[in-house]
Amino acid sequence: MFGFFPKYWKIARKSVCLLVVSSRSPESLTDFVTRRRNLTCGWSGIQYIGPEADLKRRPDQAPSGEIVVVTDDRADIADLQRMVEPLECGRADAVLSLWNGGPGANRLSPLPLWNRLINEFAGCPELESASFMHVPFALTRDAWRTAGGLRMLMHPAEAHVRLIQSTLRILVHESSGSPSSSLPNALIAERLEAFLSLQPPPRGRWTDGERRRDLVERLNQGTLLLPPFHRGADFSPQAEGGARKTLSVIIPVRNEEATIGEVIREARKLAPSEILVVVNGSSDRTESIAREQGAGTIVFQEPLGTDVGRAIGAYAAQGELLLFLDGDFVIPGDELRPFTELVSTRCDLAVNRLNHHLQLRYPPGTVTALKYALNTALGREELENASMVSVPFAMNRRALEVIHWSQLLCPPKAYALGLLGGLRRLPANRIEVDRMNRYRPWKHASAGERFSPAAMQIIGDHIEALHVIKDRKGE
Repeated sequence: MFGFFPKYWKIARKSVCLLVVSSRSPESLTDFVTRRRNLTCGWSGIQYIGPEADLKRRPDQAPSGEIVVVTDDRADIADLQRMVEPLECGRADAVLSLWNGGPGANRLSPLPLWNRLINEFAGCPELESASFMHVPFALTRDAWRTAGGLRMLMHPAEAHVRLIQSTLRILVHESSGSPSSSLPNALIAERLEAFLSLQPPPRGRWTDGERRRDLVERLNQGTLLLPPFHRGADFSPQAEGGARKTLSVIIPVRNEEATIGEVIREARKLAPSEILVVVNGSSDRTESIAREQGAGTIVFQEPLGTDVGRAIGAYAAQGELLLFLDGDFVIPGDELRPFTELVSTRCDLAVNRLNHHLQLRYPPGTVTALKYALNTALGREELENASMVSVPFAMNRRALEVIHWSQLLCPPKAYALGLLGGLRRLPANRIEVDRMNRYRPWKHASAGERFSPAAMQIIGDHIEALHVIKDRKGE
């Protein structure tokens, strides 16, 4: 049971134990003690929780009151009083705080974002970013025991998942005072562990979108040969004597006869040494149009699934630089040029600059939040929602070696492997591909579900990537 509570007036007073989590000594907290005396409930005592070693020495210590309030030394005393009231009334077993005021309250920050994701994927989105990983919060003595006592403060992320999936009645208090503080042991790594405990490897229970991973695996093992490969024209200038780095443009397509010709014409403006169109599951003139425009083609009669064509194109490509496009919308060549220029001179991986998506709505949608969470799990919060999910993106040969072509079928995983492998990444240009993508009902319609099939696949891709990060960092 979850919810937000009104103010209760008629309450039966119960004894309350206050646990103050602070790195300061008890003697230095006289100002907090003085403010605590203004509370009207029956305080049975105040205990100070210092560093982690202090918790380990007394994990089974029982609180002295019927209600336990865990706070730091900056908490708004009136807020603590209001949090206790529904517990005294017997209306709840636990109360979490949710700060909703002050300058920058809606600015995205990593820890509350992870709280939202954990709550959402645990089936408790109504908790928003409220969490047992942040103080203050209040519990009945029985709920405190269920949480494991002081062990809850040693492993708050694990305790949070266990408690919100229990039968506890949990309310959320909207605080107007100070923003809540994260417990010392509840940083990104612990939140990642808690989140993935809800999503078994490799990708939770999320769809893979009928990707033909088996074909990629057989290509990688050498047990499958590519279909007949039509090599196209070389559009690179021949007069430079090979001083210029060669460029391969890779375009996976399925029934894109309406746009593929113009997509190729814009790509030719970059003077690539080859344009590879990976045709899969097409029944229209996509292949013949691509050849007419001088592109090379690799044709699969069956659909390959999202992103598999990119991986196969990278496997076949010969250029020193690789640029990845989609075939269902046209991007002017001048807007593509920054991607290839960056990977030629300044970085290994150039991605679409879409950080403004974080500001379009608050809180951000699940997919956008996962992109940001992925970067924070990599220790790269400053990259915000940089990703290889959206085209265009470009890479050099070093990036392809670090990531490996076969991993490109799962873009978030490929991105994570690249950053874990030390690749230099830069945003190249802002191209609003979400508005340009061709709408496919079978892929983009939610059909009464919370997420569309495309979104479910992207969510699964990010979970797959987060498991890789957890495993690599564990090693």
